[in-house]
Amino acid sequence: MSSSPARNARSRFAEIVSVEDERVNLAEAALVIAAEEYPRLDVEGYLEKLDLLGDIARDQAADARDAMDFISAVNATLFERRGFRGNRDAYCDPRNSFLNEVIDRRTGIPITLTVIYIEVARRIGFAVKGVGLPFHFIAKHEAETGDIYIDPFNEGRVLGRHACAELIALISSASAHPQASFLRSCSEIPDSVNSTESLS
Repeated sequence: MSSSPARNARSRFAEIVSVEDERVNLAEAALVIAAEEYPRLDVEGYLEKLDLLGDIARDQAADARDAMDFISAVNATLFERRGFRGNRDAYCDPRNSFLNEVIDRRTGIPITLTVIYIEVARRIGFAVKGVGLPFHFIAKHEAETGDIYIDPFNEGRVLGRHACAELIALISSASAHPQASFLRSCSEIPDSVNSTESLS
């Protein structure tokens, strides 16, 4: 690959992430990263594919009344109708990390599936953020009645704080003691890096 496409991709990425977190086009940023590996990648074409998923989810959410209805609409779109899933059989396959491949193959790892989840939810006006748990990545909707956690790698399973603690313990083999700070969204600045408030 010539250096010019790589420079162009990096320049565009710098532009995308130079704004406030809430204004970052997450999907475009991820696709521009993939463009370093796929120099002929049609970024706009893949954004249109996400738009189409958003259209389907919007239809699914036509009668939505609360957060759980919107989550059900996104889950039905991605996991029931389109068959997105976590790639448990080949978790370390590099293609799981490139958003274009995940969109095409409908399989990926927690972070790329969560990016798609966030972007589809955004297209129907449902605010979702990413949460970087130890060894795993999930989504979070901040509702007035309390935060709702969603696991796109596991077909959009809805989690409470206790279930998040169990997931962390399971994945980390108890090497990471569940703490409340683990549930902060990626755009939040922790009050203390060493928060000791337990999830369990």
